[in-house]
Order: sequence, then C-alpha cells, then structure tokens
Amino acid sequence: MWRNDSLEELIQEAELCERKFSSNATNISEEQAVQVFSRLVLQGKIREAVRYITDRAENGGILKPDDDAGKGKSVKEVLMEKHPDQSIPDPEAFISCDELPTLIDVDVSSDHVKKVAHSLSGSAGVSAIDALQWQDLLLKHGGASERLREAIASLTRRLANSLVLWADIWALKANTLVALDKCPGIRPIGIGDVAYRLYAKS
Repeated sequence: MWRNDSLEELIQEAELCERKFSSNATNISEEQAVQVFSRLVLQGKIREAVRYITDRAENGGILKPDDDAGKGKSVKEVLMEKHPDQSIPDPEAFISCDELPTLIDVDVSSDHVKKVAHSLSGSAGVSAIDALQWQDLLLKHGGASERLREAIASLTRRLANSLVLWADIWALKANTLVALDKCPGIRPIGIGDVAYRLYAKS
C-alpha cells in the first residue's frame, strides 16, 4: 500500500490494528468486530479469527499490573505471591544413576527449518515478531533466507546436542507474563516466543 501511494488505506489498516490490540477491545462495536474477524479470515488466520470473535465477552480479559485484585491487593502483588522464591533443591529429590543414557545427536538442517516454517503460527512474543513475519524472513528472501535457516538449524543443533549454559539461552526462554481475569481469581499465563517454538519443532 505504501508503494502504491494508498496512504488512506494504510492509515485505515493501522487504525484497525490499533483497535484490535487496544486494551478496550471488548468495547468495540459489532461492525468493527466483524471487520476484524473478516480481515483475519482473509489472511488465512481462521483459528485467531474464531478466538477473537468468541473471546469478546464483557467479563474476563487481561488485567493490568496495577488493577485491583480484591482484598486490598493489586494484580502484581497477587502474581508475586503465586511465584515461589528460588531455592536449592534437596539432593534426595534427584534419582541416583550410575550410568547415564547415551546422548544421541539430533541432526537438524535448513530443510527441516524450512518445513517447520510453513506451519508456524502464533502472535508475537517477547521479540515482537509474529509467525507471519518469521515465515516471511525464512522463506521469501532467497539467499538471505537460506542463510537465516542455516543459522537457526545450527542453533537448534547446539541446543539439542550439548549442555548449554543458562546464561547463553535465558533470553530465548524469556516469556511475557500476562494476568487473566478468571472471574473470580487471576491466572498467570506465560506467552513464549514464536522463535523458540520454531527451534523446538525443528
């Protein structure tokens, strides 16, 4: 649309996206909801479209950290209570093993990554890159996409075939914490990243 100088359409698309991701998404009109639903269907996002149209309820939804969770506590305070303090595990909790099983190397190639890329789905996580953007990066840029697929295959082989220090992969494992209103109660949900799903499926 930008290349075709269709600026009005581009602005309308941006406004539509803004309304979809607004925290007040449950307050949009039926006509706007139908537009969002239709756009998702036309993009082939059938599952997301059905979820969007069926999850628009007056109760429930996503809570903000400072929202009142009842009993004089904020959502953030309730989530912190649900998260246990770190502790050193008791050695007796581990199973003793004299002989470890053989670690069989997993061979992942760029072809495996390419096959998985076709079936990727999901919204953006911590990296802010959703499945459609990953598909675009991995499949539609010729040699550059091939080099990216090989880099991902190399990383996946390292993760699968060696003992990797937590300091090296903590950013890959980072999740976005979201609090869902269960009416009553709060359920913490960790939203992972599409990239890590790509490594795991590969």
